Amino acid sequence: MSTRMIASILTSILSDRPYRGPLWFPSHTPFQRQVLKKLQEIPRGEVRSYGWLAKRLEHPRASRAVGNALAWNPFPYIIPCHRVIRADGRLGQYSGGGDNMKARLLAYEGVSVGQGKDGTWKLNEGQGN
Repeated sequence: MSTRMIASILTSILSDRPYRGPLWFPSHTPFQRQVLKKLQEIPRGEVRSYGWLAKRLEHPRASRAVGNALAWNPFPYIIPCHRVIRADGRLGQYSGGGDNMKARLLAYEGVSVGQGKDGTWKLNEGQGN
């Protein structure tokens, strides 16, 4: 990886600008690649459900398959899978460092999240799309 590529990745992570450089997915299925590409359309500071993403891919019953594809995201800080949550507002899993990391990334982007008495992270009222 070149110095220029690393600088571009860091700039995209720390700013509102998405990374537009080359990414390579040789071991992913076409569906997994579609999921990761469509995921990049979710704006910073916003969240969408697994079902929303499945519908946008014209596979409305594929919420679980979308979640599985996100679990194999090789670039979780570049391709923002932390912006995808469960339909009930709970955050769900995160392959880039667990639930706490997902909550921190969303909070960093301005999404209001809180931890329930049962320890699960959830969007606060009025959040989400």
